Amino acid sequence: MMSALADDIDIQNFKAAIRQALQETMFQNALGINPRQLREVVEQSGSCFQHFAGDGETGSVEAYGQKLATLGMGHRAVLALVQSINLWCSQSAQERLREIGLHSRFSTPLLAGYIQAREQHILVEQERTRVALDQARGYH
Repeated sequence: MMSALADDIDIQNFKAAIRQALQETMFQNALGINPRQLREVVEQSGSCFQHFAGDGETGSVEAYGQKLATLGMGHRAVLALVQSINLWCSQSAQERLREIGLHSRFSTPLLAGYIQAREQHILVEQERTRVALDQARGYH
């Protein structure tokens, strides 16, 4: 049943909604994602959503959220992405897609993965800062 849903998705329309949301926040990304990377994110977001609609498996969605953090996407861009996905789903003629958006079935694991990766990055940076401070103070 989920597989049929994946086949019925207007993926080009989905990607257009994501592209617009990301272009509006392009300069808010933490590390600056270039236009080529933006195209890749749009393609990968579409693929990830289509796979999720086909099998309902959230592990790959969470992993994709982690990848977005690793790419340097800022939180505003990720929130815009999630908002555009949920809006796109809510406007669908298909009840199953409306439910995905309404209940955040896709966006919750996406955000969980993003947050987990950002937390890990912050911990690494804190440790790096601590080591540099210790070295500057003469502690080894």
